[in-house]
Amino acid sequence: MSKLESYKDRLAAMRDRLRRQIESEVDEARDSIHKPGESNNLRTHNADMDVEGLDEAVGIGHALERRLADVEQILMRLDKEGESVLKDKKERERIDAYLDTEGFAERMREKRR
Repeated sequence: MSKLESYKDRLAAMRDRLRRQIESEVDEARDSIHKPGESNNLRTHNADMDVEGLDEAVGIGHALERRLADVEQILMRLDKEGESVLKDKKERERIDAYLDTEGFAERMREKRR
């Protein structure tokens, strides 16, 4: 496997994980607003809803979406420009930083399980 393909595979795996994580955050936020047994047909004033942690979930979601957009942009550049992207030292270091951060986050998730 070429260096370019290795980067693309790792970034694609990261993109897929970020998509799943965003989906999970959306589901959790939705569940925190509508608790089990609560009627979704009855309108509740926002001030009466228990939305503790919702702001945090929204912030996490936005951060994940920005990260996903960055990863997708990098993948598009690799598809379009190929190896030349990796020959640029600063760009390669930026990509490596994304992947290193992802590796660290994955190790932390594994420790929590």
